Amino acid sequence: MPPRKPKAKRKPPVSLSDEQLLALLEMAKKRRHRDYVMILITYWHGLRASETCALRERDFDVAAGTVQITRGKGSEGGQHDLQDFPDNPLLDELAVVRWWMANRAQFGVKGGAKRKVAPRPMQAATCSNGAPKDDHTQMQRSEPPKMRQNRNIVAFPPSELLFPVGRKQFWRLVNRYAKAAGIPQRKCHPHVLK
Repeated sequence: MPPRKPKAKRKPPVSLSDEQLLALLEMAKKRRHRDYVMILITYWHGLRASETCALRERDFDVAAGTVQITRGKGSEGGQHDLQDFPDNPLLDELAVVRWWMANRAQFGVKGGAKRKVAPRPMQAATCSNGAPKDDHTQMQRSEPPKMRQNRNIVAFPPSELLFPVGRKQFWRLVNRYAKAAGIPQRKCHPHVLK
């Protein structure tokens, strides 16, 4: 029997220092309140990006100061307390979530991002000879594109989600804020918050 190969040593988990975490939260808070709240909740509860993006408004009981966490990958979820941290208002999850629930409607769906300019109304299409094209062609152009459905993923309707952001977009947001805060590249992803 051949000798066994020694097991490869596992790398220690990569995490943010206290200063890096505060810099990341500060950068997110400056740019967009929604992203700041998402990052703070992810940090305090050790959530995966997909778990953060799946949070619904009804998962939070602000009066009791709790949140119902649904875990992925076979992990156990449950009821978690929202963290009360009066020493540093940037880390005070309970106050931030209470404020966000009360005021999030004023920030719109995008959570405080700049609004896009409304598209111009479509003008009647004409053929090369100047005659109007048939109505069927015009109707096809004005219909919104159909979204592909993934049958393996059970998703909540967008109206129920607290943060209408997908996990990939959340990854991009954390990456962008971390880079802007001067955090090293190897720590510029949501898993460092876990």
